[in-house]
Amino acid sequence: MPITEREIIIVGAGVIGLSSLYRSLEDINNSSDKNNIKYYINLIAKNGPSLDINDIKYAPDYASFFAGAHQRPFPSDYSDDEKLTFQRRESIYTSETFNFFINKGWNLINESTIKFVRGYDCIESPTPEYANFNDGYNNGNLKHFIINDTIDPDLVPLKEQDKCKMINSYDTYVVNTPLYLSFLFKKCIELTKKCKQKIQFKYNFDINISCLKDAIIFGTQSPNKPVIINCTGRGLQWEISAPDKDYCPIRGQTLLISVPKPAISSEGSYISSFFKSKENETISNNNIVSKFEGATITHQSSPEIGEWTFYIQRPLPKSHSDYNSKLYFIIGGTKNLNSSVEEISEKDTQKLLQNGQRMFPNLFANGDWKLERINVGFRPAKKNNKGSDVSLCHKVYNGEPFAIINAYGFAGYGVECSMGAAAHVISLLKKGFKESLL
Repeated sequence: MPITEREIIIVGAGVIGLSSLYRSLEDINNSSDKNNIKYYINLIAKNGPSLDINDIKYAPDYASFFAGAHQRPFPSDYSDDEKLTFQRRESIYTSETFNFFINKGWNLINESTIKFVRGYDCIESPTPEYANFNDGYNNGNLKHFIINDTIDPDLVPLKEQDKCKMINSYDTYVVNTPLYLSFLFKKCIELTKKCKQKIQFKYNFDINISCLKDAIIFGTQSPNKPVIINCTGRGLQWEISAPDKDYCPIRGQTLLISVPKPAISSEGSYISSFFKSKENETISNNNIVSKFEGATITHQSSPEIGEWTFYIQRPLPKSHSDYNSKLYFIIGGTKNLNSSVEEISEKDTQKLLQNGQRMFPNLFANGDWKLERINVGFRPAKKNNKGSDVSLCHKVYNGEPFAIINAYGFAGYGVECSMGAAAHVISLLKKGFKESLL
């Protein structure tokens, strides 16, 4: 007897959960299924995106909200086979996500807040992985990768650039994550309406289940067992109220600052000659801040100091109340391994300001900047740099096997891995549907 119904339960509505939802809906909509299969999809989460971009509510354990976010590539470590395997996989995810945004043209949609810019890494003491340009960090992996580049001194003073043994650049993007999540969820809603004959979709962003098997009750209770997609960040376990045994939160504190929007503003997508063009030489000192819109810069200090300093623009859509008056930037950042302290550290705040003003003084010039918010978030990582878990497994409940797809543990790479990881989830989902019939 042919299958006429299938069911999916997605647990978690961060960037991985929403990306998995989107690609599931897209795959169903594009399928030429002759059996007229009806899909029941339930999205449940403790936290979810706001549909009102002017009323964003932050929760400390909603990791995606606190992502910077930008794509900052990383070189693979060849010294460990297991580490190399997951790093290569995540590098593929980031490339697929980059290309997804381009192919969809989402960077051209103002509401997405995706903006292509030039990325710069300023490294005082490169590790061998960087110095050897290992996989994931070379012109075979990155678009317009330039070794030993220079940066406009209006962005980073020459005295700070001179301290760096390596300055490399590449094409990348920035995104205002809380607003992007709203955009992405709206895109999901649009797809459900577009293919409503095939899909029945429900969601609830006020569900805090204690273990993964509790998600089963949110299904339709049809004879066809649901495939459960575990996008809980920390890796919620099947029968116990605990995260993945290797879960390791990385506490990050960042600053959200605003500056008055200049008369000249670089609102479009990145143009390769942005920093070298003679047009920009005519920009007045009052509008130097507009140059910061065309890049994202990360500085790595010497290992003895062990600090990372970066800025990432948070683009605003035209519908935002501050669109015409302010530019927003994230200044970061800290990395406190295995820390779950939600309280703001004044020491960290002062250090972030000190480093930000040293590396990017023109963002803080004339006293026009304003500290809008201090963020404390927790990157859902795994101990010993074990990397994300994207896999299909099976668990038993009441004597019946259930297909589970894990998609969690992306640490600080959730946004940049999102659509690539979601494509992997879809391939596992199809396998899970087949195995659920056994």
